[in-house]
Amino acid sequence: MFHLKKRTALAFALSAGLLIAQGTAFAQENQTEQQKSEAERKKAADAKQSGQSGLKGVQTPQQPVTQTTQQQPPKPQYQPPPQPKPQPQPQPQIQPRQPWQPQPQGRRDDQQARRDRDIQQSQRQRDLIAQEKQRSNDFDRYLDKQRNTIEQRSADLRKQKRNAQYRFQQQYLDHLRQQQQTVRRGHDWDHDPFFFAQPRYRYLRAGRWYEVNQYAAQLLQDAINYGYAEGFRAGEADRLDRWRYDYSSSYAYVDASYGYYGLYVSLPEYTFYFREGFRRGYEDGYYGRHRYGTFVDGDLRIMGDVLRLIIDLRVLR
Repeated sequence: MFHLKKRTALAFALSAGLLIAQGTAFAQENQTEQQKSEAERKKAADAKQSGQSGLKGVQTPQQPVTQTTQQQPPKPQYQPPPQPKPQPQPQPQIQPRQPWQPQPQGRRDDQQARRDRDIQQSQRQRDLIAQEKQRSNDFDRYLDKQRNTIEQRSADLRKQKRNAQYRFQQQYLDHLRQQQQTVRRGHDWDHDPFFFAQPRYRYLRAGRWYEVNQYAAQLLQDAINYGYAEGFRAGEADRLDRWRYDYSSSYAYVDASYGYYGLYVSLPEYTFYFREGFRRGYEDGYYGRHRYGTFVDGDLRIMGDVLRLIIDLRVLR
């Protein structure tokens, strides 16, 4: 029993001593940790004080403060829609200047040929204008010379008591006077299209071919129609006077310049076709019929088929 109590007391003492030793060791460790923390705080305070006193007016970069709290996600910002990028404008390409090269012989010949044609055309126009001016002056002098002939024929008609033929001749003479006044007023030579028109037709007369432009061709057809109308009136006047059939004695047939102004064709060429129309018109007027012509819009005109028999205008190819 004594030994049991002794062992119990000894075990109790050993347990108590072990607890005391553990408590002492824990206390010492706790004291050591406190001393270290206090030393670090003191050191940090000293470093902060020395830094503030030594750096005046100098801004030191601040270290970002690490936040231990959980960061919130950033709010989405408004982004404008993307604008289309401007397309670059194409720059004009500057062609390098080609060095001069001599033209081929064929091209030079063509250009020279065109220049020669232009020169010939200009010369032709000048020649035509000079020719037409001369014709106009000659026709004016021709009308002056007809005064004595006209007076003698008028006296003969009065003696023969051919009153209808006398009236017709006076009307014909009045028209010739109007023609002469028109000739003497002058002509716009520089702007007349006749001088710039090329020949377009040809016709045969007395075994010879003639080439004319559209203005001369129209004038020759007008000569035939004027001749037919004046011939019809002359034949009708001789029928009313009960005079014999004689178209060649009419002054209008001898003169044959009705409707001519000294332009586009020669006077002999004009009078030839005027007389061709006059002869047919005189026959219709003398016999009171319309075999070769008719009235068109109140004017006496020769029929188209007859006109083509008198002058056969063919287009140049």
